[in-house]
Amino acid sequence: MEETHMQLHKTNNPKSIVVIGSGPAGMEAARVAALDGHQVTLYEKESHLGGVMGDVATADFKYKIAELRDWYQTQLEKLGVNIKLNTAINMHDSVLDECDLIIAGCGSQPLVPNIPGINHDNVISMLNGHRDETKIKGDHILICGGGSTGCDGALEIATEMHKQVTVIEMADEVAKDAFFINKITLMNRLEASNVKLLTNTKVLAIESDGVTVQTPLGVTEKLTGDTIINAFGMKPDLTLINQLKKHYYNKLITVGDSIHPGKIGDAIRSGFNAGASIA
Repeated sequence: MEETHMQLHKTNNPKSIVVIGSGPAGMEAARVAALDGHQVTLYEKESHLGGVMGDVATADFKYKIAELRDWYQTQLEKLGVNIKLNTAINMHDSVLDECDLIIAGCGSQPLVPNIPGINHDNVISMLNGHRDETKIKGDHILICGGGSTGCDGALEIATEMHKQVTVIEMADEVAKDAFFINKITLMNRLEASNVKLLTNTKVLAIESDGVTVQTPLGVTEKLTGDTIINAFGMKPDLTLINQLKKHYYNKLITVGDSIHPGKIGDAIRSGFNAGASIA
């Protein structure tokens, strides 16, 4: 029934809309607002569209995500959305005062838990590993965190970079957040790629040559590795969002991971709702 109550209608009162962030939520909000006839400008601080979604679409098996990003770019261009790349918005930009509505999807950033050694030089976030694979050094890679992000990254590093990968997960299973049908394929491919999965295993400390963990039996053990990847999760990037809430509360809509980090589909739905809600 969503086809009926979520229909889009061309506005007779076009407004000036500023969208901050070109993740899936921001791109969908811009697309829907433009479809409805509003004047939309999309600001992205990086040199490309997609946000984190675009950053993680580096593996061959994630080609559909890359295609989705490219589709959005095509649609936004067709709809006349003014795309401003390499443009970081701050509170002093006059466009915020001049526009009628601000839709902010500033995305998320890696969660950095309070673990000894988490800031060592041999530790990178999974996000930064996607952005620059040269940061993934050596042959033995330890991934701390076995959610979908950690497991997808493990498969990419094992199959496309040909490295030995171990995933360390505190829970009793990995990829709990993956869709069921996707998880079946993911587990089969991880096994075929000789990725080692350690569940019920807690990261206690990170050193320059590996990770100290607590095993399922409660024993402390050292795992050696060259690069340690933080895949503990993501948290909303609220630096600009909190400033916007103070100064533009009455014309601000927050979307996507700026509300709660989730899946691409969740972000798209958030963006659709924001774009369609403009009166």
